[in-house]
Amino acid sequence: MTKAEDAVALFQQGFNCTQSILSVFAADFGLDGIWHAGSHRDFGAGMGRTDNICGSLSAAIMLIGLRYGGIRPEDTAAKEKPTQGSVNFYKNLRRSMVR
Repeated sequence: MTKAEDAVALFQQGFNCTQSILSVFAADFGLDGIWHAGSHRDFGAGMGRTDNICGSLSAAIMLIGLRYGGIRPEDTAAKEKPTQGSVNFYKNLRRSMVR
């Protein structure tokens, strides 16, 4: 199965979008597959069930941060890379939704 299929299967089991997506990528970052269960629970249904930012978008931005983000506050280049990645991801997502 692909990661997308795995995420869909988790969603169908009752996990929210954020949890489903983050869990299938957890191992890529050395994280336990269930690390998402509690801390990402309230990102579902549009961040705290407000129908605002989609949990899938929240998960994607978190993954960009995990992949490219720095851990030292003085590392300004490491701060900019995930921010730009998130902006580009969101712009591309919006463009694909408008078509």
